[in-house]
Amino acid sequence: MDQSNLSIGGIGTDPSGSHPTGNLLKYWASSIDDMTIVFKPSSLGIMTDPGATATDATDTYYSKELASTGKDLITLTTPASGDSQITFAWQWFNSLGTSFDGTGEQSGGTWTDCYTLTASATTNPIINYDAAEEDILYKGSKFRVKMVVTDAGSNGVAAGLVTAAVAALNHTSSGASIRKNIDKQAKYNTGITIGGIGADPS
Repeated sequence: MDQSNLSIGGIGTDPSGSHPTGNLLKYWASSIDDMTIVFKPSSLGIMTDPGATATDATDTYYSKELASTGKDLITLTTPASGDSQITFAWQWFNSLGTSFDGTGEQSGGTWTDCYTLTASATTNPIINYDAAEEDILYKGSKFRVKMVVTDAGSNGVAAGLVTAAVAALNHTSSGASIRKNIDKQAKYNTGITIGGIGADPS
């Protein structure tokens, strides 16, 4: 059961007002569509516009991550970038070998492309019919979109081209998306609010 909108009631007066509130998936918006749950960019966008790429450079950028497991079937989409020098691909994260430090920062693990980078609009179903796709579905704990900007003409990639590609990626209806099958109709929540835990004993 998705508990990303779980509300936990307070156990007393909040001593600090510093508890986390609001939507922890604020960069991604979810909706139920028949027997699937769909994640698309929220109005905040999933990627920041990096601007122009320098002459002969190849620059790689990543979207905000989405914690989500695939299980039986997921469908990944990216829009057309608008220029052949700008390509997109979804990536999945294998958390094997990861660790967390004292501040909760995660290190280790492996990000892998789900399919080949492309400048064209793409819809990619990931089905558990071979070992590579089974790994995505059963080992993937997070997903993100990779954008690669490669200067192919030794004259840089103009900021306007990159801005347009990022805008396409961030579009709230036609931008990047991930669609997951669900085995029954259900309401999925989209935020979490944690109440206070009582007066500060110190």
